Parts: sequence; structure tokens; C-alpha cells
Amino acid sequence: MKAKIKIYPKGRGREVYRVIAVDADVATFRDLCNFIVFDFELDSMFHMYRFVFSKNIWGGGPEIEKGSPDMNIVLSKYSYLPKTFYFHYDYGSDLLFVITIMSAPYKGEITAEDGIDLIKSVGDFQEDPDYDEDEDDDE
Repeated sequence: MKAKIKIYPKGRGREVYRVIAVDADVATFRDLCNFIVFDFELDSMFHMYRFVFSKNIWGGGPEIEKGSPDMNIVLSKYSYLPKTFYFHYDYGSDLLFVITIMSAPYKGEITAEDGIDLIKSVGDFQEDPDYDEDEDDDE
């Protein structure tokens, strides 16, 4: 199954977003995670992160956390995949990305080896615009 998906930081869906084409029979949750972390220029893969499949991100619904074997499942094989789900990154900064399946099936060709092609990129994302490295210095 191929689908077109929109990803954006919660509350900023008109100014900062990515639209991707995904081959859900090839792309894994790890591939989707890597795309989000690198394309939105997040700090690193060393932070905690998870995919959450209910609107209440702390509500105990289905989720896939960093380090889980489920990160290697291809998207089409995951039984809880709703039309909208979330990528929760760095629990301290509490960044939440909304992931919405816009259309399926997607009829275009997907050429990336990981099954994810960028279709459209709008806006730049700054992870923590108020962070000042000088504040951490112990002078």
C-alpha cells in the first residue's frame, strides 16, 4: 500500500510541514522516525521518542517506543495504525508531531530505498527557539 502523509509540529500545521509519499509495505516505523528527526533537524536520535496512536499521549493507548522491536515493523503490518497518529520526541521538550494519512492509495512512484519520498517541504522548524547556549555556561 502506498499513501501520502502530512507531518507537522502540533499547532504549526499551516506554517511548517512535510508531505511524504510512503510505501507502507517497505517503510518501517524506524524509517519514519529517521525521516522526522533528520528532515525537521531535531537534536539527535539519542533522545527518547515514541509513536502514539491515541489523542491522549499520556493515556496508555497503543504506542511504539524507542528500542522496541515494533520499530522494525513495516507500517502496513501494524494493526493499530489510525488515520492520524503522533510522534512524541524528547519528553523533556515534549515535542509532538502530528502524522496524518492524507490519501491512500498513492498512485505515484516511490524511489527511496527506505520507502519514503519527500513530496513537499514548507517552513523551517527550530526545536527550541528560546534556548541560549550561553545560559548553560558555569562562568
